[in-house]
Amino acid sequence: GYSTEGRSIRALGIGNPGCGNLMLILGRQHPPELTGYKAMKAFGFSFFDDSLSSVRQFKEENYIVWIPTVNPDGVANGHWRHNASGVDLNRDWADFKQVETRVIRDAVDSLINEFSDRRLRLVIDFHSTWSDIYYVVPGGADSLVLPMIQRSNERCGTQAHINVRPEGEAPVTAMAYFNRKYGAETLTYEVADTTAEHIYKWKSNAAATALMEIMNSRP
Repeated sequence: GYSTEGRSIRALGIGNPGCGNLMLILGRQHPPELTGYKAMKAFGFSFFDDSLSSVRQFKEENYIVWIPTVNPDGVANGHWRHNASGVDLNRDWADFKQVETRVIRDAVDSLINEFSDRRLRLVIDFHSTWSDIYYVVPGGADSLVLPMIQRSNERCGTQAHINVRPEGEAPVTAMAYFNRKYGAETLTYEVADTTAEHIYKWKSNAAATALMEIMNSRP
């Protein structure tokens, strides 16, 4: 679809578009959060290494929809947290007054309704903040998200450990919406502005690798 100012909101499909398992990756709801954006790229690029049998299996059994720039107008205009209408898009997932959130909502609805057995299993939204944090929905991250975090933290060690926190009472965020509507496990992946690039790329790759291992071992 298109943004308020008519810029394309692009999506990249990875994996098997005919399967029942759907995963959504979002980025740059807030334009200047570049460490989160780069971490998202490292995470997503992990799914392209077809030399690994684990990656090939994962892509046979899952369809990943990656929307790297939710707020293209904000990026183009150098906004801090807002779109062209002056609205923080990550606070519009209850009212859907902005075209950008409606475009993504409708696209996901269409994908879910494409097959009777399709389900949205996981949504990850990448951001930047003061420290490296995983925000999870309490009681809604037990099957995939928390095991992924635990396994990736074990691999990275204490120097790259990421804290886990409950998202709290925020019904207007993307994570709250997708968890509430579809029962999807959701994760807000926050990267500190001061974290070294090689560290957050390493951690993102470790998280993606852990996720693929976990999902490959389950029906």
